[in-house]
Formats: sequence, C-alpha cells, structure tokens
Amino acid sequence: MENLEKDKVWIVGVSGGADSMALLDMLRRQKLSLVVAHMNYKKRDTADRDMNGVIDYCKKYKILYEIRLQEKEHKGNFQAFAREQRYLFFAELVKKYQAAGVFVAHHMDDHIETYLLQKQRNNLVDAYGLQEESILYGCCIKRCLLAYTKADLETYCINHGICFFLDESNLSNTYQRNRIRHQVVEHLTMQEKLKICEEIKSSNRNLLKRKEEVKKIYNKWNFEISYLQKEERSLCYYFLQDWIKKESKKQISLAEAKTIFQQIQVKKNWMRNINDKYSLIKSYGKLYISEKSNIYYTDTYHQLWYGDQPYYRCLQEGERKNGVFIKEDDFPITIRNARNQDIIQLSYGRKKLNRWFIDNKIPLHERKTWPVIENCKGKIIFVANLGCDIEHFSNNMNLFVIK
Repeated sequence: MENLEKDKVWIVGVSGGADSMALLDMLRRQKLSLVVAHMNYKKRDTADRDMNGVIDYCKKYKILYEIRLQEKEHKGNFQAFAREQRYLFFAELVKKYQAAGVFVAHHMDDHIETYLLQKQRNNLVDAYGLQEESILYGCCIKRCLLAYTKADLETYCINHGICFFLDESNLSNTYQRNRIRHQVVEHLTMQEKLKICEEIKSSNRNLLKRKEEVKKIYNKWNFEISYLQKEERSLCYYFLQDWIKKESKKQISLAEAKTIFQQIQVKKNWMRNINDKYSLIKSYGKLYISEKSNIYYTDTYHQLWYGDQPYYRCLQEGERKNGVFIKEDDFPITIRNARNQDIIQLSYGRKKLNRWFIDNKIPLHERKTWPVIENCKGKIIFVANLGCDIEHFSNNMNLFVIK
C-alpha cells in the first residue's frame, strides 16, 4: 500500500466480511481520504446486519460512506448481475467524489479461485487470475491484498478487534466458484498456494506472448479464411475467441472456437448465431460478424432524384453495372432493400434475386440491405451492381444507384 496518493479521495468496497473490513482498517491506518461503498442486495436475512456493521465502523472513525440498496430485478446468474451492479455503483461514486480509484478486497484465495475457474471454463481471458490493478467502467480498480490469504485477513481482524461478518451464501455449493473454493482451495497448503501463484505468473507471460502473435494476424487479416489456414491452429483458436469477443462482446469457449475453425474449412457458406445481437457468417472464403437486424427501407420517387440515403447513393453518371434507364411510365419508382421472393426478368428468363446474388458471390450479410428498383407496376427493373431487367437495358442510362 505504499506510494498511494494521500491527497486524493479513494472509494473502498466493503461488504462487512473479514477481507473487506481488514482492507478498510489498513487503508484507514494509512490516513487516506476514503469513501466506503456498501451494496445491500437484500438476498439474506443477515444482509442488514452486515450493512449496519459497516456503518458502525465508519461512524466510529468518521469515515464517509455510501449505501446502495439493490432493488433491480435480475435474470440468470445472480453473481454476475451483482458484480456488474457493484462496479457500476463504484463508478458512480468515483465520478461523484472525483476519486482516484477503487480499492477492492480480493485476496490470494480469490486470485487462485479465479485462475482455476478460468482454466475449467477454457474461455479467453485478458489475464489469468486477478490483476493488482485494472480498469473497469472507466475506473482504476486496485487489489492490494493479493499477497494475503483469507485466513491472514481473518487473523488481522481478530488481532485488531475488528468486527466482521460471515456471508452465509458463501457456504453453499450452488455456484461453481464456491465449489472450487470448498473442494480445492480450502484444502491447499500455503506452499501449494504459492506454487499456483507462480503458475499464474507463468501463464500470464505466455498469454502476453500469444497476444503479440495475434496482433500480427490482425495486422494482415482481411477476413480471408485462407490466411487463417496458414497459421498455427492453437493460435487460430485464440484469434477467433479474441475477434468474436471484440466484435460481439460474446465470450466463446476454446471448444466453440475449435468447432468454428472446423466449420470454416468446408466450402459451403453458412450463418450461425453468436448471440441475440450478432451472427457469424462464412461467405465466399471470408468470415464476417454481422449485426442482426430486420432492416427494411423503401423510398418512393416521382421523378429522377440524385443524392445519398443510408443504404444507397443515386448519381447522374457511373459504371454501366450500376446504371439503368428509367422511363416515364415507370414512375413512381421505389428503391428498397432486396427481399427473398424478388424475381427479375433477364434476357434468358426469370431469375430469383437470391440465385443472382449467389452467382455473383454477394456475401450473405450484404444481401439484406442490397438496393433494388421497383417500378409502379411492381416489377424489379434494376439491382445495384448487377444490372437491369431486359426492358430497361440502354446505352442512355439516366440513373446510377450504388450500394
């Protein structure tokens, strides 16, 4: 805890447990300007007991405190929800008090639990275990107790006469983290814990090297699957995990990355869901992540018009493949996005637009916004970048539409 800026305000997260109460007392003894942040989730009968214990300590030493009663509804994993709400609360207080950062009471046992959980899930991580300092929601998060075990912090509280409380929910094996704690970490000797901490350091050094190698892929990759096929497989798996996480915020496992890598080897184009918002698309030798949306646009014109719209541009001149001759009896024309049932009449017969897109290798994710022109009779007379129907082919084109 040396070299801390004592002229700054610091937020400290305090639950009332031995670890956070020990942290609070240590920081107080450093004569730091503190604001205690306590979240009461109202999930236990003893939640108010913990809250009141924190308040009593703060009143005794005249420390400013902020209490947040968590009343929002949640679905799914409560621990993940609670963590998000807790750190959002911290971020609010950092802004309110112009604080330098936030102290949290993670210790060596938490560090090891996190590492073992990461290894078990085989997910992509920014770092193994817990970092002494990190940025979350724009706030500097400091963890200065990683050299202490939970037992060390309980002993500290007892020796200094600090009241602390047990969170009974931690005794349950409902959560995977709790199972790792009770079945593994609590049975480790101090020597075994220190050995795992060294393993974490080594894993982080290897992770840093891998990140540097992945940077090289990012610098060269232009969505071409053939480029990935030249790289080492384990590096490709890591790259896919990293890229999907960056583009869609979805954390995929190593097993999922391996499955995706196998799927991109086949010639067939495909689309698969990443989450509710994004899709992963393999199309003509390239791999894309596209945002899902029911895009629908339709613009009606009673005369020739030139200008820009969100999904297309109308020009007076351009390349032949983007041009069409609009006749007077075509008006009003409608420029809209292509639809599955669309058909155009070409010189050799009627053609489904979807088939025309396939023949011209138009990527799947681009087709949903592709502009077409429909005349007043409801006929598709032009498809951007592909051409016009048999009745509108001309050397005197008066409208050019670019996607």
